[in-house]
Amino acid sequence: VKGFAVGRTIFINAAEQWLAGKMSDEEAVADMASRFEQLTEAWLAARGRKAA
Repeated sequence: VKGFAVGRTIFINAAEQWLAGKMSDEEAVADMASRFEQLTEAWLAARGRKAA
């Protein structure tokens, strides 16, 4: 199986803001989803593929 792993550190800013009450649930989810999407797109681009 080939793939990629995403560590918790990419979500740290959203987690810190959310835990401090400075970011809503929706904002935290949107931030994390955006970061994950960016990483997915970069990984696919490196492999010469596009997201479905």
